[in-house]
Amino acid sequence: MEKFTIRLHITFVILFLFLCFSKIAFAIEGSPPPKTVFLSLREAILLSLRFNPIVQVEEIQRIIDKYNLRVSYWNYEPKYGITANATYNKRVSSGISTETDNQNFIPTASLLTPLGTQLNLNMQNPVTHVSGSPRFYNPAINLNLVQPLLKGFGPDVALAPLHTAQNQELINQLTMKGTMMQTITTVIGQYAALAQAQNSLAAQRLSLKNTIETYKREVARVKAGRAAEADLIQFKASIASQQLSVEQQEVNIEQSQSALLAVLGIDPTTPLKTVDQVKFDNDSIPTLENCIKMGLANNIQYQIELINLRLAKIALTVAEDNQRWQLDFVASRTQGAGVGGPPNEGFPSLFNGQNKNSTVGVNLTIPIDNLQQQRDLAQAQVNLRQEYVRLAAQKRQVIINVENSYYVVLNQKQQIVQAKLALDFAVQTLDIAEAKLKYGRTTPFEVSTLQTNVINQQLSYINAIAAYVVNLAILDQIIGNTLDRWTVCLKY
Repeated sequence: MEKFTIRLHITFVILFLFLCFSKIAFAIEGSPPPKTVFLSLREAILLSLRFNPIVQVEEIQRIIDKYNLRVSYWNYEPKYGITANATYNKRVSSGISTETDNQNFIPTASLLTPLGTQLNLNMQNPVTHVSGSPRFYNPAINLNLVQPLLKGFGPDVALAPLHTAQNQELINQLTMKGTMMQTITTVIGQYAALAQAQNSLAAQRLSLKNTIETYKREVARVKAGRAAEADLIQFKASIASQQLSVEQQEVNIEQSQSALLAVLGIDPTTPLKTVDQVKFDNDSIPTLENCIKMGLANNIQYQIELINLRLAKIALTVAEDNQRWQLDFVASRTQGAGVGGPPNEGFPSLFNGQNKNSTVGVNLTIPIDNLQQQRDLAQAQVNLRQEYVRLAAQKRQVIINVENSYYVVLNQKQQIVQAKLALDFAVQTLDIAEAKLKYGRTTPFEVSTLQTNVINQQLSYINAIAAYVVNLAILDQIIGNTLDRWTVCLKY
């Protein structure tokens, strides 16, 4: 009876679990599909600046970049520290036991000045005790100064690490800015591609709808004996071709949507739809001369090359300084450090004049045939010459890129005008054909062909605008105007 009860309980548990998992599976299968996200171009740009993985990596890197710069400043600030120690010793010699204990507390301070001066200050606070004797406290203040007179003298050399860190920080900021600009340009291109694909799909579906309606009217004419049945073959072929184009365009939309979602850094399964038509703002473009000036003033890579040139000059200054003799003026002053009891004990012993010591001198080190330093100097000179070459090449490349992109934008702008004229002529031609159709002066298939031509001209017009917007974004990136155009302010 007990075994039967256990089996019955197990059966109920299994049945309960089966019903629970069935409900869960039904809930998952029956859950509504995710809602379509309607996204404007500016929203897409802001999302990418927040969630794009490359942008996130740059933002995280800025944490350590700021610390590196702060450490460089800290190297020229006063530094403080505390050292403490305590010892106990018990010694037995010839049967005689001796115990000693010592304690010391040493606050320290140091400073490196822009002239290369090194200052070190510490205060010794020793407390000594030997068994059978009183405990003594003999403090001492030590001040040491080292001033380079040749090698290492002057702010150009002493502050070289700080100047290097400052310039590196500028490079880091430009790198982050360049990443943001590149991300925005990529988003504009992907957004325009998705908008083009969606517009093309809508146009192709409309064309297919018009062709099917014309085909139905033509079938009615065939049944009424007003047209030959052979005329339907053209319509069937056109419908099949347009259906294939619609299916291909749906695949293109999926690919464009995936590419845009990847740049935005959000869930790749999110249904997405653009809400902005890629518009043509007939704003005046700066002159080529102004664009070149903006490019040389704001282009990321060119600005980095300018900073690299400054870094090469700093490295050459340091390498030349390392060739000099090491001649240092040294000085030290000690107050206190007496031994035993009064007047050598306690704080009064620091200033009662009983215990003091002053030292001044010079240290000279002469390098003789130091090949490593000579090699470092030659390397610094070579690096500087190479940086001049790279800077000149980058300047030429910026000018070439600005000119090429500028003329592409102008050409795209002209293509928009031509595409608009072609669209207007196509609409006029369709209106004339529809008027002729009423009087039997043309065929329905010709009208359907002209309708398709109007839709194609609309697509050409839209594609021309999208190409213009994308190429304008590329020009903005080259001349460093991307963030200003989209009113994006970076916080480094």
